[in-house]
Amino acid sequence: MRMTPEEYDKLVGDRAEAQERVVVKKAKADYASAIETHCKMIGLPVPVAEFKFWPERPRTAFDFAWPDKWVALEVEGIVYPKEKGDYRAGGRHASVSGFKRDIDKYAQAFTMGWRVLRVLPEHVHNGQALLWAEPMLRRTP
Repeated sequence: MRMTPEEYDKLVGDRAEAQERVVVKKAKADYASAIETHCKMIGLPVPVAEFKFWPERPRTAFDFAWPDKWVALEVEGIVYPKEKGDYRAGGRHASVSGFKRDIDKYAQAFTMGWRVLRVLPEHVHNGQALLWAEPMLRRTP
């Protein structure tokens, strides 16, 4: 049975999307593990992963949040390590529509009073993300 070019493109596209979902899921699990470890090491509360902050858009969530402090951490997936010291752009954030959705998300968060720290994956793994967030998380209301 032969495929039409359209059927082939759909099949390959669906596979690529599925592979990207697996990569993203694994990366998020790695980030969550690193953040939990670093939080425990420096005595910070562990954040809520995939925190849904925008009731009108229930699928919109922060990667990590400390709701009682109104602090969120977003790991920007637009930049992936390619080789040591070199990066490439990719993922949903690299598309124009994905970038626009992120702008809407950050603007809405701002209007609601959230402080959003945007970091790269390397900042999560080397602990820098939490060092930046720590002063805000240690403040008392």
